[in-house]
Amino acid sequence: LHSAARNDEVVESYPGDSYPTHTDFEWYDQGKHVPATHENVAALRTGALLCVLPQPSKADQNNETWGNKKMHFELRIGEPLNFAAAWRQWQLNHPGGLDR
Repeated sequence: LHSAARNDEVVESYPGDSYPTHTDFEWYDQGKHVPATHENVAALRTGALLCVLPQPSKADQNNETWGNKKMHFELRIGEPLNFAAAWRQWQLNHPGGLDR
């Protein structure tokens, strides 16, 4: 799973500070926040939104430009290049950090 960040894109001010975590990804279905439990993620269907909070990068080291601007990805199950579908499947395959 790749979010399109280059290997040298991630900035680290101190160990572990700027790497994406489960808390940087939120699901919404019909405008309502969906808690990221294994059962809820499994129940998501096409049309749900994955909202991602960007991390600092070498072009925005203090996260001032993009830090408070979430990226939105519409879930399209079955489309191999759909980031939200790939993230959903990754969460289902690796539930650590969810409810298990």
